[in-house]
Amino acid sequence: MRARRLGAALLRGGARPRAARAVKARRAAGGARRAGRLRRPADPRPTRPPVRPPTVAERMAGRCELWQDLASGRAEHGDRVVIGEWERAWLPRLAAVEREWASLVTGDTLVHFDPHFDNFIVGADGAARLVDWGRACAGPPWTDLVCLLLESDLGEPDPEEVFTKQPLGRDAPPEQVDALLVALAGYWTRTAAQPGPAHAPHLQDRREQSRRATLNWLRTRWGWVTEGQPG
Repeated sequence: MRARRLGAALLRGGARPRAARAVKARRAAGGARRAGRLRRPADPRPTRPPVRPPTVAERMAGRCELWQDLASGRAEHGDRVVIGEWERAWLPRLAAVEREWASLVTGDTLVHFDPHFDNFIVGADGAARLVDWGRACAGPPWTDLVCLLLESDLGEPDPEEVFTKQPLGRDAPPEQVDALLVALAGYWTRTAAQPGPAHAPHLQDRREQSRRATLNWLRTRWGWVTEGQPG
C-alpha cells in the first residue's frame, strides 16, 4: 500500500518536492562521508602481499628421490623402474646431486614449468602465448628454457648447444642446471615406468621421451663413460 500511495502521489505531483529534498539530502550526506574518508589518515597497516607461488622444489616435493632410493636399495621392491648402464655407473653422483638439488635450483622468477606444445596457442598475429599455468612456481629464470628443450622434439640439434646460445642459458650456473636435470631425470624415469592415467594414456610415451631427452643431455654434460668409475 505504501508503494501504491507513493506512486499515486508522484503521479499527482504532490510528492515531488519531498522526493527532491530527500535526494538532495542523500547526495549531501554521501559527499560528506566521502570528504571524511579523504581527510582521514591512511591506514598504517601494510596491505596483504600477493600470494607467493611455490618454489620449483616445493612443486616437486616428494617426487625427486629416485636416485637416492636406488643408491640406498629402497627402490628394489615394488618399483617397476629399470635403469640403464649409464645410470648405474653414475648412480652415486646422481644420488648426491639429487640430495642437494632443492637448495641449488632456487630463484624468484615466475616460471610456467610445463611448456610443452599443448600449452602454446599461436594467434592470428603469429604470436605464441603460453596457457595453462596450473604448475606455475618460482625458480631460476632459465627453468622454462630447460623444460621447453626437454619436452620438444628438437631433431638433430643438441639441447646443450641450443641452451648455451641463449642469454639465459649462457649465464646459468652449471651446477644448478645439472641439479635440475638430475631431479627431472629421476622424476621422469619413475613416472615413465608407470602406465599413463586413464584419461590420458599418451602421457606415458611423453614421459618416456622426456626421460630419454634428460638423460641424453646429462650424458653430454657429464660424459658417456659407462665402464668403471665415471671420469
